[in-house]
Amino acid sequence: MELEALAKECEDCEAKAKVAKDEEKIVEAEWGRMKHFISSIKEDIKRELKEQYGGEEEQEVKDTLVPHNDSVKGPQPLEVAKEAASKVDAQAVDDSPSGRFTWTIKNFSKLNTKKLYSDIFFTGGYKWRILIFPKGNNVDHLSMYLAVADSTTLPYGWSSYTQFSLAVCNQIHNKYTIIKDTQHLFNERESDWGFTSFMPLGELYDPHRGYLVNDTVIVEAEFVRKVAD
Repeated sequence: MELEALAKECEDCEAKAKVAKDEEKIVEAEWGRMKHFISSIKEDIKRELKEQYGGEEEQEVKDTLVPHNDSVKGPQPLEVAKEAASKVDAQAVDDSPSGRFTWTIKNFSKLNTKKLYSDIFFTGGYKWRILIFPKGNNVDHLSMYLAVADSTTLPYGWSSYTQFSLAVCNQIHNKYTIIKDTQHLFNERESDWGFTSFMPLGELYDPHRGYLVNDTVIVEAEFVRKVAD
């Protein structure tokens, strides 16, 4: 009788083990489907953000992303010539979750460079700088972006989801200042973000419009809110 009881107990254990194994397979399958679903949602969100803020210019925005390691193909960013005249009028407070940075660019019409970077400023725990293309990034518009200044030295896997605006100030009538806002997940692969067609060059260089006064252009970057990483 004892042997029969032991045999019965062994059969029950084997049956329970089989059920547990089957349940484990079901859980693994459900988890796999869940991970795939989460991944697809992330891709949809990223694609919608690019469509909303990149639109037809998405490829041009990709072309201007600042390379941050040796494996990245394409042209390296041009460093700002020391003689390029620029002046920082104000800068955001270090580690502040929000702030405004103003960049005054003198002798603007005489700039002889494709790309121009502002001085580095600090906000939200990161170093930033504004990148502009005075003659346009292969378009007849001023191109302007916000870039993480020290992306090559940040820890592996860093990211900063940031909401910000870029502006070209109207020095005659402030109400005509052109402001565009956006949001982006800055990371190793995409360390800058902004607008390839920010404003037509014809408007920018027209002295009667108020954006170029005494051969000076004033641009601003304002951080609306820095979302926790």
